[in-house]
Amino acid sequence: MEFWRFESSIKGSGSLMAGQYDISIVILSIVIACFACYAALTTAYRIIRLQSKTIHWGWLSTGAIAMGSGIWAMHFTGMLAYSMGSSISYSVPITLLSALPAILGSGLALFILNTDKINFYRNQVTAFLLATCIAVMHYTGMEAMQMDAVLRYDFGLFILSYVVAHILASLALAIKFIKTSRYLVLSKFNNAISAIVMGSAISGMHYTAMASAQFYLPEEVHAITDLIIPTDILIASITSIVIILIAVTIVTANVYNHFEQMSDRLEESQNELNTFINSAPIMMWMMDEYGQPKLFNETWLNFTGKTLSEELTHSWDGKEVHPDDKEACFSIYKEHFGHRSAFDHEFRLRRFDGVYRWVREVGVPFIGARNQYMGFIGNCLDISERKQAEEQLQQLRRYLANIIDSMPSIIIGVNADSEVTQWNSQAQKMTGISAAQAQGQNLEKVFPRLYAEMSHVHRAIITRHEQYDAKRSYQENGEIKYEDVTIYPLVTNGVEGAVIRIDDVTEKVHIEEMMIQSEKMLSVGGLAAGMAHEINNPLAGMMQTANVMKNRLTGDEIPANLKAAESVGTNMAVIHAFMTERGVFRMLDSITDSGKRVAKIVDNILSFARKSDAETQPHNMGKLLDDAHELAATDYDLKKQYDFKAIEIIREYQEDLPAVDCESTKIQQVFMNIFRNGAEAMQEANIKHPHFIFRTYHDAERNHLCTEIEDNGPGIDEATRRRIFEPFFTTKPVGIGTGLGLSVSYFIVVENHGGEMSVESEFGKGTRFIIRLPI
Repeated sequence: MEFWRFESSIKGSGSLMAGQYDISIVILSIVIACFACYAALTTAYRIIRLQSKTIHWGWLSTGAIAMGSGIWAMHFTGMLAYSMGSSISYSVPITLLSALPAILGSGLALFILNTDKINFYRNQVTAFLLATCIAVMHYTGMEAMQMDAVLRYDFGLFILSYVVAHILASLALAIKFIKTSRYLVLSKFNNAISAIVMGSAISGMHYTAMASAQFYLPEEVHAITDLIIPTDILIASITSIVIILIAVTIVTANVYNHFEQMSDRLEESQNELNTFINSAPIMMWMMDEYGQPKLFNETWLNFTGKTLSEELTHSWDGKEVHPDDKEACFSIYKEHFGHRSAFDHEFRLRRFDGVYRWVREVGVPFIGARNQYMGFIGNCLDISERKQAEEQLQQLRRYLANIIDSMPSIIIGVNADSEVTQWNSQAQKMTGISAAQAQGQNLEKVFPRLYAEMSHVHRAIITRHEQYDAKRSYQENGEIKYEDVTIYPLVTNGVEGAVIRIDDVTEKVHIEEMMIQSEKMLSVGGLAAGMAHEINNPLAGMMQTANVMKNRLTGDEIPANLKAAESVGTNMAVIHAFMTERGVFRMLDSITDSGKRVAKIVDNILSFARKSDAETQPHNMGKLLDDAHELAATDYDLKKQYDFKAIEIIREYQEDLPAVDCESTKIQQVFMNIFRNGAEAMQEANIKHPHFIFRTYHDAERNHLCTEIEDNGPGIDEATRRRIFEPFFTTKPVGIGTGLGLSVSYFIVVENHGGEMSVESEFGKGTRFIIRLPI
């Protein structure tokens, strides 16, 4: 071959020179090549992962310089390891120029390697570029040698050097991109193994190429005119600079790798946070330290129907807040943003479809690094369903409370400690204590009347069985009333307690008493119907006989009497004297009086057996009261026992009262019976200022006209009050009174007039009779 420095053109060039290598420098050159390749491969890994174009080209240039410089340094270090007994120097321009092919070739190779995967074609192209840049750099560097010898190349070894470089570079790339997960060693030392193989490729090419070089000592020696660098200075300079460059590149790459990993972790954390925020079922937002929105998550955007740019472009002015909630809402914002304090409130927010939804918003100040205030982070939770459920629950509670409050019964709830948990309107009406005041108070404190029932309450809670106390009596404003107390055990949410129900049965008791009284009177009436006939016949004969006897013993002008007296040898005067002396006339008068008294009793008894057939007419109750009082005051039998003039009459008549259809004489009889009993009681008790109160009024609810006769006498005890309308019941001594006066009065009012008659009394505080007649 007859061109350049190949062997065929070296005839006449001189004698062949023999050379040798310094093994330590050879090893140094190989180490430099491997470190340069390691730096390049590390940089290549950075280039693959980078997305920024500026940083991408920066690392590409760094890798190219590091790898090219390493190849260049390995070349000259390897050349300096060769000595042949002749001084050698290097041309500075050519030496510097020889670095350019290595740097450019390395840059092209790294550019092609800019991928996570490599195929066979890309592998071969990259290996070709690396082999080419190594060869060009090597042979250019060889031209920088200044020496007395003539350089020639063996063509076969020249080609072999290129092939060795290509094969080893291809193998290094294959190791770099192999699936290292299959091989534990490769997975841990992938870059190091690739760098050793690639460094070996560069070194193999160099020393193969050096083997193809032949140096001949020429016949004529020419002076060297180019700028030359001594060998020892050159090796020290190149080695130091390149090692520093490679070390800085590796350290920089590792430091960058560390920061890149931190950046990756930060990016992963940011992505996780963004994913979490955007996938959260609640609306989330962020505001900066100036109160401007900087973030809204997907849930918020889906709720409002706006894009993120629309939300961020316009400061949140609260147009979506319900007008009724806006003032309170922004007042909270102003206060808590100003004080940088957390807040929690509820308001209505308009959805994309125009529907206002209840949301609960929570906001907290966001504190960054070094305790720096960064703004606010908040979230909104749609609580419309909860609000609706709460409203339904409140409606149900109000509904149940209204039911409880509308009941005529007193309803009280207590817990196991006897503390009030429920207090209806009837309880408030009875005690004058509101539900708010009673709540949580001890039952005995707010309802002292139930003190005696506390044992029943505790028994109901413990046994979980209903307790019942019927017709329990108590006094209210001097009046005896009755109530039924029912205690129901209650267990709710694991908390034990009881519900106390109190029913006023005063009216019921009175009605029952009236019914019992009516049944007794009907029974007496049935008996009286038979008794009257049986008694009246012999009574009439007895009274008639007594009258005949008196006539025959006292009738001086009766011819039959005179004739009978003469026939027995006496006269009427003697008979009269004898009868008077023996009290026969007094006895006859007593028989007659007793007969009349019996006749009156029988007449009263007959009143139970039949209703009056007398005609009823409209009457004014006040006038009937006054007329009855006047009759009582002028009646001889009453007047001789009681001084009605000494009894004060107080009239409390309601004006414009309607008239009542009744039998005036019967109603007056009722009034006079009451007057008689009241006057007698006040006289026996020596009341200093006795009085009657006559009271009339209209009970519009029941459409009854009520008449009350009240005295200030000694009153009657409860046992007597219960039996006061029973026939033949009396508290007077035997022979005084028949025990039928009030019974007959009751019969007249209830049976004959369809009304009601009751009595209220407290022992020592007077008595009040109440008569109700339907209008």
